[in-house]
Amino acid sequence: MFRLKLFGRRLKLVAASRDFPCGLLKSPGGHCGVHSGRMFARVVALVAYCASSWGLVGGLRASHIGQDAASMGTEAKVGGIVCDGVEEFLKVMVRAKCDVGDQPVTCVYARADSLDNICDVGLSSGYVVDNPFVKFTGYNCEGSLWTAGGRLMGDGHISCSTAFTPLSIGLIVAGILGALGCCACFIMCCCCRR
Repeated sequence: MFRLKLFGRRLKLVAASRDFPCGLLKSPGGHCGVHSGRMFARVVALVAYCASSWGLVGGLRASHIGQDAASMGTEAKVGGIVCDGVEEFLKVMVRAKCDVGDQPVTCVYARADSLDNICDVGLSSGYVVDNPFVKFTGYNCEGSLWTAGGRLMGDGHISCSTAFTPLSIGLIVAGILGALGCCACFIMCCCCRR
């Protein structure tokens, strides 16, 4: 049996059972599914624990973004103020070149050599408009970047630090709970058909 410490209490998870899957849901009287409420509560507690330990609750650990970037071993030659200036320059360029309409551009990511196709959102360059799923807490610049003559020069790249919104976290948790609910229904149907 595995034990998982959660908020000062111990949550017991059954790792294996001889009569799996019904052994997980069987009551002491032998009826399958009687304790499904307890199992559902345990699953919700496990999902909440995982969400808090992965930093999904309250954003994507925005306080650790600088530490994570520093621990990658990359040396950024562009400072924070200069990086913000480059990002604002790229946002103005996207508004001028690309068809974004009235939506505000919240993030532009690019390499200095891939700015010709910045309107074609891809892996090396593109932009993100304001949306209810992802917000951005800052910008990261690596390498050497500068603007000259209305163009981005250098050999570096700029990216955005993302943070999930409560809506996206809720959708992720709802998807996980829905999948686990389907699995629980399948298990209950299989073991209660005897």
